[in-house]
Amino acid sequence: MWQRIFDHEGIRRLLVTSSIEEIQAGQTECDPAGVERYFRQVRRFKEEMMALIHMSAGAPARATELISIQHENDSQAQSQRGVFIDNGMVVFVTGYHKGYKMGRRVKIIHRYVPREVGEVMVYYLWLVEPFVPSLQVIARRQCDYCPWMWQPRPEAEWAPGEDAAEEGEREEAAAMEEDAAEAGGEDADAWSDAEEDWLSGVVPQTIEAAPRNVDGFGDPDRVRRVMYRETEARSGVRTGVAMWRNAYPAIQCRFCHDPSVREALDDIYEAPRAGAGDASIASVRARQAGHSPRMEEMIYGLLLTANPIATMTEQAQFRKVTIDWHRMLRFASSWIEHAVDADLEQRRQKEEQRARQRRWDRIRRIDIDATMTQLYGAEARLRGIQRPALEAMVAQVPRVLAIMRTGGGKSLLFMLPVAATPDDGVTVVVVPTISLRQDLQERCDREHIPCVEWNGKRPLYHAGIIMVMPESAVTKAFGRFIDEKRTMQQLDWIVIDECQVILESHADWRPEVLKLCEMAEKEVQVLYLTATLPPSEDPRFYQAIGVPEADVVRFREATTRPNAAYRVVEYPRGEEEAEVSRLVEEREARYPPPGQIVVYCKTIEQAKGMAEVLRCSVYHRHVGDTAMKKTILLRLTRHMDGRPDRIGCEEGEERCDVCQGAPCGSAREQCRQ
Repeated sequence: MWQRIFDHEGIRRLLVTSSIEEIQAGQTECDPAGVERYFRQVRRFKEEMMALIHMSAGAPARATELISIQHENDSQAQSQRGVFIDNGMVVFVTGYHKGYKMGRRVKIIHRYVPREVGEVMVYYLWLVEPFVPSLQVIARRQCDYCPWMWQPRPEAEWAPGEDAAEEGEREEAAAMEEDAAEAGGEDADAWSDAEEDWLSGVVPQTIEAAPRNVDGFGDPDRVRRVMYRETEARSGVRTGVAMWRNAYPAIQCRFCHDPSVREALDDIYEAPRAGAGDASIASVRARQAGHSPRMEEMIYGLLLTANPIATMTEQAQFRKVTIDWHRMLRFASSWIEHAVDADLEQRRQKEEQRARQRRWDRIRRIDIDATMTQLYGAEARLRGIQRPALEAMVAQVPRVLAIMRTGGGKSLLFMLPVAATPDDGVTVVVVPTISLRQDLQERCDREHIPCVEWNGKRPLYHAGIIMVMPESAVTKAFGRFIDEKRTMQQLDWIVIDECQVILESHADWRPEVLKLCEMAEKEVQVLYLTATLPPSEDPRFYQAIGVPEADVVRFREATTRPNAAYRVVEYPRGEEEAEVSRLVEEREARYPPPGQIVVYCKTIEQAKGMAEVLRCSVYHRHVGDTAMKKTILLRLTRHMDGRPDRIGCEEGEERCDVCQGAPCGSAREQCRQ
């Protein structure tokens, strides 16, 4: 880590104030403010990992169990680490003392995390954990560290003579009841005053019982707040530790893939039947030898590499239950071929096939005419190529290309199927511009079609239509969302609106749009919509989207516009502003309100200059905040039918577009200009 900091100037400036010569001489000085910012990032990362581990590692631990995990053995041999790697999976091992007085034995629990989560933890323990103490030495002169993942608050904070686990669970339940009773509740991100003071730079030695970790003390209250914050931000529902411990067994018992896992969960969460005993071969063999199965595994034939505090059978059962939970959460690593029983894999494939068949049946039952009447009234009729294109969509044709004039009803091709199946499935619509996205949002709202904008930090799973910009559609986060929906047979269609932008993009302008060809590889039906794709461009378009022409069903209608005219006005060099001003004045007489004149400029500075000359509004990406942008855009683009601007004019509008400057680029770009 230090070597990377020294080699990377941008990172070095964030943490280190020393020059290269001073660093080479061993005189490294850190920027205190930069180090504290980094420590806060570590704190946030560890809190997110806490919630992720708690919800992905199978049966959830108590809060006091979770904060008792160590990543290394105590220097005084008073406690042992609780993070291991078992057969390629990271496992967290905890012990709890509930019921200790009855059995005089600490219960040891293994919780396995998915490989995707385990890899992140390994990287943290490999790179971040050794790096943080070195920063503590340089920036805080702190030489005392602790081996805890989340350092627990000193036990003196708890009531004397009370079982910590039982107390923690009661605190969690009481806190959950308080939050449910009080409107508003406590802010999930609220920190205690002591932690705020410590993180703001107060020297740790000035605070009694200062934490040795950079992220402060952990306690049940903090775990509860972290769970509230992360679950509300990512699912919209605040879920605390106690609530999740109650919900988990019901969820897994209902949806588990392996019947034997359901039996194991029943044994864990339900009281054993009277007179019931273990009749397995291993149990009978152990009793025949005069001892219990656990005693046999703990003493006889024990491998040197075996766990000294748990049996191999217990570990295997914990692993089996946890992996079943990973499969329910759709972690790809849980379905690795060599780790899946053949019967279980066959059952999974049958379930997916049944889900796929249910999805196809649901789509085939769509009544196009009835839904059209429901949306637009009894007098509404389909026009042009709308019906054959919709029939192809309902028939699950893999690739459909619809070329329709602007205002011809392209958006109906995906809005109608979604309206016909409002409670099932998701349709992803890739839109190239913000104004187009806002227009589609307004249309969906008018027709009461659930439609949302993609948010990578908080995916919304309830919407029938999810709109996403091309740059976001090719990110890993959106790719995971698509794969999850596809695996669950909930992804109905992918729609790429104004798909001609794929041909217009290049390495210097919206290069990420070129990656939209990946959408054709998602094993789901893709609908391409455009109004500006001449037949001569078809071969280049098929090559750009990565689909052979024979695999695409194309519907084309006439896109010529008899009410549109083009004109090129030449002017002397240096008189551009004067000529544009003269042309606008001339057109104002021809297109009185509510007609509009829109002047397009090539640069923001050019647009600002022309706005001053013409004494009119200006719109560009840096003008105001989101609300102000929307207000200006509506004022600039509202036309006779009350709808905002799209890529092209709607039928019935009167408008003059003036493109300032000489046309440049390819012939296609010149035509668009």
